[in-house]
Amino acid sequence: MQSTLNVAIVGYRGSGKTTLCYRLAGLDPPNKPNGTTCLDYLACTWNNKHNVLLWDFAPGVSRHTEQHLRDMDCVVLCCDGRNNRSALNALQSLKAHKCPVVV
Repeated sequence: MQSTLNVAIVGYRGSGKTTLCYRLAGLDPPNKPNGTTCLDYLACTWNNKHNVLLWDFAPGVSRHTEQHLRDMDCVVLCCDGRNNRSALNALQSLKAHKCPVVV
């Protein structure tokens, strides 16, 4: 029986969320992503054992985002070094969730 892992990719505009989703799924990312305007996902299998859903969230961490994070097994916070204060604010709001947060 294969398990399913839900991974949330969150962060602010231009932090590389979509590119990371594609890379984690083993795909080549778009040359110039258009920007994520709504919640989207990519599905893949890791090590022929785990079904993985990589959830690409719209920019920012809001109440709407946090409602979906309850269903996640792991959260990846993308930060590019240009907006450290926003990344810190996002990390502080994510600490309320029980799943691991990776920066």
